[in-house]
Amino acid sequence: MNNKSKNIHKLNEIKRKLLKKATTQLTEKLINFCYDIVVVMKKIPISRKAFYELRHRLSSRPAESGAILLGPAGSNAITHFYYDRGGNSTATSYSPDYTTLNKKLRRRWRPAGLEIKGIAHSHGGDLNNLTYGDMRYIKRLMSRNPQMSMFVAPVVLPYKNSIHPMVICRDRMDYAQKAYFELF
Repeated sequence: MNNKSKNIHKLNEIKRKLLKKATTQLTEKLINFCYDIVVVMKKIPISRKAFYELRHRLSSRPAESGAILLGPAGSNAITHFYYDRGGNSTATSYSPDYTTLNKKLRRRWRPAGLEIKGIAHSHGGDLNNLTYGDMRYIKRLMSRNPQMSMFVAPVVLPYKNSIHPMVICRDRMDYAQKAYFELF
């Protein structure tokens, strides 16, 4: 075998390895994508009224506005929506009004059999996922509330009038799973 043939053989071997690696990576990404859609994607039952308020109230507000999602204790259903007027919003962050929310939780929501299921908030631009800061905040909330098996955290994009439901489960608190709403 002459040098030219050896070089062609080496190039073909490198090409074969690169194609195998690319195919493996692509296959892995495809499997993860399908897994998210078919296996992991959580269904979130939500009342039509709560969904309507979520869609219209947060879509009509500036980015980084927020709301509390509530539902019956012992259920994953969302039946109530509370727009957090007193929340602290900046151009890049939203923090709930803890004082008002804790009072409402103690005086009104718990006596009515409701518990917090999650927090919805809006992002500016095209960011339809939870940020590192969002995830850190949610982990902290879930660690303080061991009764929560999952936390619903939809991201609303006001400028696109779209909602991107996300769920964080206790067994995978470092991972925001895509979800979908089922209206009732």
